[in-house]
Order: sequence, then C-alpha cells, then structure tokens
Amino acid sequence: MLWKNYIIIERFKRNNYLQKITNNSFWRTYDKKEIDFIKEYNGQLHGYEIKGAKQKTTPPKTWLETYNQSTYKIISKKII
Repeated sequence: MLWKNYIIIERFKRNNYLQKITNNSFWRTYDKKEIDFIKEYNGQLHGYEIKGAKQKTTPPKTWLETYNQSTYKIISKKII
C-alpha cells in the first residue's frame, strides 16, 4: 500500500511541476477488476497498474473493450 501511495503522490507532484492539468482517478468494476491509477490528459486515458514486484499482468478485458483507445502500463519497483 505504501508503494502505491508513493507512486500516486509522485505522479501528482510531477504533473504539478510540469503544469499539466490532468483528471486522476482509479477504476474498479463490481466483479473486483481494477486499475490502480487512471490519468486523463488531452482527452486520452492512461491506465497504470502499480505492483511491488515485476509481475505479468494484463489489463482487464472490460477496460480494453470500453476504453479501446487508452494506454495501459505497469509500474513496479523492480525494472527488468
């Protein structure tokens, strides 16, 4: 939990420093599919999954179907 909080706070600080105006949120469905951090910038959605270790994850199928023009990235402590 601390790692996720740290990453999100650093994203807020970065956007503030670069004077980027973004809408930030998270995404979760009723069946518990989630994306940790969503950033909307210039009309495009960017989804980020924040992990403590490098893990292979794929975006939820519902996310891909609903927001097919969006991006999805994994942020982890370990860089491979």
